[in-house]
Amino acid sequence: MKKTTMNKWILASLVLVLSTGLNAQDAQGVAEVDFFGRTQQDLSKLPKMERDIIILQNVLNGLFNGSKGSFYASTRGAKGIYVPGKGVIFNIGAQSNASQLILIDQLAASGGEDAVTVVDGQTSANISEDNESIEERLKSLTGDFLVNYGSILTDLKAGEKVMLNVNYDALKKDDPKETNRSSIHGGTIVYRGGKRLDKKRMVSAIDYSTINSYLTGKSTLEQATKKIDFNVVDRVSSSMQDARIMAGILDDLFQSNFEGAFRRSGKTSWTYFEGFGLMYDLNIRGNYGNLIGYTVAGDGTPALRSQSSNDRKDSNKLAEESFDELIDLVKESLITYGRTLRSVKSDEVIIFNVNFGSSFRKTKLPKAIRLQVSKSQIEDFSRGKKTISQLKKEIELKKLSASTFNSYNHSFPSMVYETAPDVADHIVIGGTATSSGN
Repeated sequence: MKKTTMNKWILASLVLVLSTGLNAQDAQGVAEVDFFGRTQQDLSKLPKMERDIIILQNVLNGLFNGSKGSFYASTRGAKGIYVPGKGVIFNIGAQSNASQLILIDQLAASGGEDAVTVVDGQTSANISEDNESIEERLKSLTGDFLVNYGSILTDLKAGEKVMLNVNYDALKKDDPKETNRSSIHGGTIVYRGGKRLDKKRMVSAIDYSTINSYLTGKSTLEQATKKIDFNVVDRVSSSMQDARIMAGILDDLFQSNFEGAFRRSGKTSWTYFEGFGLMYDLNIRGNYGNLIGYTVAGDGTPALRSQSSNDRKDSNKLAEESFDELIDLVKESLITYGRTLRSVKSDEVIIFNVNFGSSFRKTKLPKAIRLQVSKSQIEDFSRGKKTISQLKKEIELKKLSASTFNSYNHSFPSMVYETAPDVADHIVIGGTATSSGN
């Protein structure tokens, strides 16, 4: 193969660009729609912390998309969340060219001299990098973000941190038991070798005091960067059983609620950040099962059939009328089943993100809601120090104008991890209700 199919890659790049936009974090702002149909927001209407997080999400996307082609941000891009008393957590999926490296090796071994000349516009020399070099590049990007750009978060308080979690692929050592195949069809390389990729996550954190020291000129950028805690996290098959069980409970509980006004879409995913807490993500769709369908004419031609606008309005009205009840159900679930989460420490929090799908776009519902309660508050309820009504009022509720869903591995992340053998400051574990991996 003398060259790649450039039109395909141009199209892929265009899709990537069009799918990246502002991740507004407050439903109260002034929203507008741009040329591509994306919801935009007047950032000046937001509190400084939320505005800073939105800006830094786009900074992260820019850093990873502009790193000499070695990495590019996942389709939905970076997401950030502020946990009072803990700090700000950012997540991003950084896809590397590890899979391209495998492909080059395989084609070279098979004698495909022409096939290895150019792959995705890069020569084999450009993409021949090992896991260590991938890790070092990630550390460089992470250090720049946490210290230089993390200094934007001036509303952080003493004792709080900035954490960045990066999902990426590394190469596994060859396993003779595994077969990996690649072939060429019409000038396009088809790669089948996912088993040779290792899902990893780099967990990095820096204290705000270190950032503040750099801001005030008491330390240099290099000195501050050296104080970042870096840890590489691997996937494991068993951990946080209580978190997985609760995800399954949430799956059952939110299968369908309030006459079908809200229906679960996909499995509940979860992520545990040591020192911060446990976060669940649930996607909800509306009662549109009978709204759109296909009919087949006598000649076998399918035709799109839509339900009447009145039925759509009734479905939207039911969702809006049931919204407060849904929030109450989520709060009660956090309290009732949150007591079983023994893996979550007393000083950590439990967060529940509920994302509302496109079927709600013509309703007054937000894009998502985020509920947060500390484990210590739930423990007080269990010990009879407060009633369930009191605790429901204490649970923090935030309405968001952007989904918390991230498409990299279905959400961020939808894998299970544990710390590497060396001393780790933060553990990050994630999963879904039914599987500990992908």
